[in-house]
Amino acid sequence: MNDSLNLKNSKERPLVSVALAVRNGLPFLRQQLDSLLTQTYANIEIIISDDQSTDDTPKVLNEYVSRDSRVSWSTNPNPEGLSKNFERVFGLCKGEVIFPCDADDVWMPDRIEKHMSAYEDSSIDWVYNRSVLIDSEGKIFGRLEDVVPDYFIKKRTMRENAWGSCIGGMHGSYRASVLKRAMPLDPEAGAYDCWIQLAIWPARSKFIDEVLVHWRRHDTNQSIWGEKDTAAERERKESLAIRNNRRLIESIIGNRNLPLWKRAYFFFVLYGKDLRDWYRYIKVKIFSRSRQWLLTDQK
Repeated sequence: MNDSLNLKNSKERPLVSVALAVRNGLPFLRQQLDSLLTQTYANIEIIISDDQSTDDTPKVLNEYVSRDSRVSWSTNPNPEGLSKNFERVFGLCKGEVIFPCDADDVWMPDRIEKHMSAYEDSSIDWVYNRSVLIDSEGKIFGRLEDVVPDYFIKKRTMRENAWGSCIGGMHGSYRASVLKRAMPLDPEAGAYDCWIQLAIWPARSKFIDEVLVHWRRHDTNQSIWGEKDTAAERERKESLAIRNNRRLIESIIGNRNLPLWKRAYFFFVLYGKDLRDWYRYIKVKIFSRSRQWLLTDQK
């Protein structure tokens, strides 16, 4: 099932691909690229797919291409959106391990090194790490666990993924051979990272319990949380994420590129989610009515 990476005995360590999808990446793009080029693991390629940026992103990319031969970029003929842009850049990668990469985060210098050490275990299919949240000025203002309790689980199971949670793309890396099993991505199914983790199940993961990414939250994020979201706005987005999760599972069920047994499994997962939702709905209704009766009797 897994491709063994002979890390210790090879003269040249395996090639790692950083797959960076970008659209209008300024003003954070330079800081991210600098953090990639100063990784302690040197045998990398930085493959960038630009989704028709209208700012100076192409100018910055050309600057970095001229500075370092490990950087290359190309642009989509037409705007494709986040998921399809990532699908495109994944297809351009040649490395044995692929790191999805956002244009506005900052990586710790030893992030790739520590992931690759985890892949010395040939049974590991994908790896993920902790992060801290930074604002548009680069200041740390919290951890992801502050926003989503129990987000990081040392032994990641299908239950957490299928029932509404997944490890964000900025936290993970994948063996290229495993990632290919999740292609093509479904642009209508919501987050590309959730799609991948459901599509490759039961791939085995490894959790690195260290902060290796500074995940930037700002007003122009393409992902769900913005830097200045109010509690009401966050609640609205979380409700949207729940609906998107259902659409994601429906997409997995209907995807003929995936094995029939996997699609059948997710059919029963969706059925279980519906039963849970009905149970919660009835419970709330009965509880609310009983509470009203109790208050009436007390009067």
